Amino acid sequence: MIGKEVTFVDAAPYVRAMLEFSIIIPAAWICYCPMHDSLKYSPRKTFLLCALAALIYFPLIGLFQMTFSHIIHINVPLGISVVLFFLLYHRTLRTNLSQSAAMFLNACALMSFPSSFAYAFDAWLHPTSNYLGFSFSATLFQLALSFAIAAAATPFLWKHFAYAIRTIHSTAVWNTFLIFPVLFTASNVFTIPLSYQTLHTGRMFQIYVGMETLFLLMLFFIYAILYRISYVLAEQHRQEEHTHFLQLQLKQYQSLQEYVDRTRQIRHDFRHSIHALSQMAHAGDMDGITRYLHEYEQSIPPSSPLKYCNLSGVNALLNYYRDIAAEEQIQTNWNIHIPALQRIPEPMLCGLLGNILENAVSGCSTVPPHMRYFNLTIDMKNSHDLYIVSSNSFNGVVVKHNGEYLSTKHSGKGIGLSSIAATAKEYGGTLVVSHTDTAFYMDVVIQIQ
Repeated sequence: MIGKEVTFVDAAPYVRAMLEFSIIIPAAWICYCPMHDSLKYSPRKTFLLCALAALIYFPLIGLFQMTFSHIIHINVPLGISVVLFFLLYHRTLRTNLSQSAAMFLNACALMSFPSSFAYAFDAWLHPTSNYLGFSFSATLFQLALSFAIAAAATPFLWKHFAYAIRTIHSTAVWNTFLIFPVLFTASNVFTIPLSYQTLHTGRMFQIYVGMETLFLLMLFFIYAILYRISYVLAEQHRQEEHTHFLQLQLKQYQSLQEYVDRTRQIRHDFRHSIHALSQMAHAGDMDGITRYLHEYEQSIPPSSPLKYCNLSGVNALLNYYRDIAAEEQIQTNWNIHIPALQRIPEPMLCGLLGNILENAVSGCSTVPPHMRYFNLTIDMKNSHDLYIVSSNSFNGVVVKHNGEYLSTKHSGKGIGLSSIAATAKEYGGTLVVSHTDTAFYMDVVIQIQ
């Protein structure tokens, strides 16, 4: 019985040391919560990978802290741990480095506040102690507050911060956003009271707690600003797309009106042409007839805009890119069947199709004219799924990172592919992209009814 009591007493500092680092658990949740759409692996595989890392990390860090806590502050091994965990974190995501770093550092900033409040709590309990004598009660307080803040932030992170991750692709924006968590974290680290008696001088305790509360509110305010920026950028992009589609519709309407006017004129003059041909035939002027027919053929207007479907915006978009394909000498083989939409707004469908068409035409432009082709099939399956299958020629040059296609025009992910994938997922569908040395394939499924 005495042996068991000794064992428990000996194990208590070890358990306490591991508890001091347990704030990594809510911090990990904050990191991954807004990234649920950007995981490289399945959620289950990601969880198992993180759990394995935790099983290795906690016993080792607990032993280290129990051994050296009297000479090394917890922030030293915690800082080293932050670097190692960030490398693991970034490797499990499909985001760029700036996005991963921004989310990771913001989790660190958010978790630095429970630590600051815990030091204030410890100073209130033990006025004569110092930061090296961080009590077990303060450790439990910090852990509880960490989980509480993580739980309170979850709805915002899951919906709004994830929206910002999907919407903001500019590395400049994310690099600028990195400044704030670094400042808040550094502020909380450097304001840790070395001696708790400092907080019991005058009104320092109230000032310290009030300052930390104000900084925490400021951090949430910055989060709100980031979401607002992402919302404005997304709305601006939607407005630009809408304006573009309206311009396409206007252009197609003008082309159709031109065709109608010219056809009306030709019909009006046709009886005069018949009379002229009759006179030349009566006179036996075969050269005149041949010359007249050639000139008449030249006066016939080019093919009119085609009606692919009953959706005016989609129809205008398809005709616009058909004309571009003709100008670029791209052979097109299109089979289009789009019914009335019930679930997806027409502007959203136009945005998706516009990115597919632009991507294909752009790819064709990378090969000689005699090699250019663009096959497109749009049809309904299962009475509610719209299948879009696209294949086009290209030069075979792609840039991929972690299995994801990146833009060949600029650094980072291709915005077109990202937009297609986001739209497909929003409407219960999928995007599958593949390529060979000469062809680029894109298969999209969305639920429109």
